[in-house]
Amino acid sequence: MSNKVAQTSLICPECGNIFKIWRLKCHQRNLYHKKNLFCVKCNKETNHIELKDIDLYLSSLEFKNEEDFTEEEKEVWQLIKKRGE
Repeated sequence: MSNKVAQTSLICPECGNIFKIWRLKCHQRNLYHKKNLFCVKCNKETNHIELKDIDLYLSSLEFKNEEDFTEEEKEVWQLIKKRGE
């Protein structure tokens, strides 16, 4: 891949499935951007939540106190927990 593209991850708000896509760096979206996609795991079209560098993002949540989470972080954290069930 060229250095003009970057990988980003999208998480399904229904089942927590993580879907990775490549975007041109000049077309990157903000953290928590919503993208309407079909989820192959739950077979629904949902507004997936965009997370950049998901591994770094999730590890930062693990070291953060849950009382200090933003609303978006709480939503993502619940989805990650749902995936583990």
